[in-house]
Amino acid sequence: MPKTIIINEDIKNSDILREAIEFNQLPKHLRIEILRGKTPLSDNECFPYSGYLEKMLVTTYSEVSNNEVVKNGTATPNNVSKIASECQKIENPIKNKLEDLVNKTVTELFRIPIEKVDFSLEIVSSVDQSKTNAPFGPNEDMPAGLATIDDVDYITKEVTKRRFQNALIAGASRYFTHVILYNVMSSLDEINPGLYNLYQEYLLSNDYLIFASDIPMSEKDKHETGHVSVELGNEELKNRLKAEAVNFPLLVYETIKGFLEIFTAHGLPSNADLLNAVLSKSDYMLAEPWYIRFGYGIWESFHNVLKESGYEDSLLPYILMKVSVLEPDKYIRLMKEILAGTEKSKRVMKRVCDYARKKVSMSDFDDRMSTNRNTNVFMVNDGEKEII
Repeated sequence: MPKTIIINEDIKNSDILREAIEFNQLPKHLRIEILRGKTPLSDNECFPYSGYLEKMLVTTYSEVSNNEVVKNGTATPNNVSKIASECQKIENPIKNKLEDLVNKTVTELFRIPIEKVDFSLEIVSSVDQSKTNAPFGPNEDMPAGLATIDDVDYITKEVTKRRFQNALIAGASRYFTHVILYNVMSSLDEINPGLYNLYQEYLLSNDYLIFASDIPMSEKDKHETGHVSVELGNEELKNRLKAEAVNFPLLVYETIKGFLEIFTAHGLPSNADLLNAVLSKSDYMLAEPWYIRFGYGIWESFHNVLKESGYEDSLLPYILMKVSVLEPDKYIRLMKEILAGTEKSKRVMKRVCDYARKKVSMSDFDDRMSTNRNTNVFMVNDGEKEII
């Protein structure tokens, strides 16, 4: 006898009402962009089901709205500006020590042989906006002269992959910035006892204001507080990373993001025209705040699966590299599995972690960095946006 399944309409409607109420807790300017489908990850195929993106953002906003700085009422644009100014006054005579500390902590975290990458890290009074060559908005056009409609489909899939990966890297970079700040607490206290608390308040405030502040970005004022450019070397040229930011925690963030960019660049198209098409549609200024907002939840889901797969932090660059070289359809499918937290995702990422563990030895670093791009230099030039 066939079963009859009855869905209680009151229960279904209550769930819909609850989700609507939760969504309306988001700041109005975010709700408008989401409902209009104007975010860089709107309709992204990597999300496992309709509504996932909205639920993830609501969860993240709830978390950042309940940190201690927001609760005591100091997470305001004016107060963050005051903290930033105070940081700069303290940092100015000790910039070299802080820059060296960033270099040391990031290289130790990811077990980077210091002789294999040229790091240029600098705390600056302001970021030169002319150094950022990323477009302000996305290029909506397809390049001329494409051979077939398959090229259009390929670019579309690669853009889906690249945008999602940008958010994943942003989320990972934010997470590890907090981790590193906590790990260097004693070192900061030795340099200046007041720095750690200032940096902690600055980061927690920005975590909230990236959602709450509706001060618009313009082409003339891009609100840049950090910038990173990376070059992926070849057999003759070393990998290069150049980062600058207006204070220590943002320099940590830019350095981590740049280093992870080096590894994930292996998964980008090798054809120059296709590469430029993908980057012009993915790596643009207006997308950066959204990558950070979405990155929290994406990284948390990714990290949760990794923690059940034999993960340790030093494996992350190799894990991202292995995943990034997947063809777009396979990449999208894997991300759906990971965000849904399926058993299959845990089995797959366990194999990826095992692979990364074998490749993480110092002696293997050169081979890993040169894979698939041993004849070209690839550049990524990006900027971190101020959140107020």
